[in-house]
Amino acid sequence: MVFALLEIVDMIAMTLIVGYIFLDIFARYTQSWKEAFILSMWAVAPGIILHELGHKFVGMAFGYVATFNAAYLWLGIGLLLKMMSGFAFFVPAYVSISCADTCLVHPLVNALIAFSGPAINAILWAGSWYALKHYTFKPQTRIIVGATMQINKLLFFFNMLPIPMFDGFAVYSGLFNAIF
Repeated sequence: MVFALLEIVDMIAMTLIVGYIFLDIFARYTQSWKEAFILSMWAVAPGIILHELGHKFVGMAFGYVATFNAAYLWLGIGLLLKMMSGFAFFVPAYVSISCADTCLVHPLVNALIAFSGPAINAILWAGSWYALKHYTFKPQTRIIVGATMQINKLLFFFNMLPIPMFDGFAVYSGLFNAIF
């Protein structure tokens, strides 16, 4: 089975919470709270979910068990930060990679799995940029595509930082360990 029921529940919960956290950014473009909430979910959640699914499917392609998880502790911290300061820095989700039996992940494979999430963000960033340059959209759609472009640009660069626990660290250390 590609998705477990709990993974789908986690995706829905993460989408709702992230939509609420980023609601204020989109409120100025809408007439109602509900409209802003929906706009926020459409603009923010796909980049996060697709990023994590990049990790999941590449991990599965190499034969690993890969599970999408909402990071409820971090989502809670994000909610608290939004309520206290209006600014939220958090990790909304992650994919756990494991094996059915004991296994050792080759450093290059680990780097590829780690890079697959940011690569999805780079593709979404470039695709959104291209769409904005070459197509005409309705105002609400233009807001979503523009926000998608900015969010995925931020997610790509942020995730590629060589800081422990970030994808970039796993990418660079995996490449380093594979070469040396």
